[in-house]
Amino acid sequence: MTAEEIKTVWKQAKEEQNVSFRQLEGKSGYAAQDLCRIFNVKHNTRLTQLIDVCDVLGLEVVVRKKPVTADGSDKLYLCDPKKNVECTKTGCHIHGGECHYTSHEEYSL
Repeated sequence: MTAEEIKTVWKQAKEEQNVSFRQLEGKSGYAAQDLCRIFNVKHNTRLTQLIDVCDVLGLEVVVRKKPVTADGSDKLYLCDPKKNVECTKTGCHIHGGECHYTSHEEYSL
């Protein structure tokens, strides 16, 4: 993803969730002025540099919604598919899926 694509995803998520800059300020710990810079500046140098270096290293930056666990928390652990006896593994990375996480600490690496 490019820096512009990431900012577009941020803006869409902010609008979909109807979150104000003040609410983001409280939840993120960043000052409102910093958040305005993130959302409004045409060219975020540090973000662009990070993405460029990732590209050189053969890495891709992906932004997606964070999964939420069954109990409503967002604490996830890197999953060990061999230990995780509750998972059906339909989306598991061992079968070509994208899932690498579990909400159960006892099934983590």
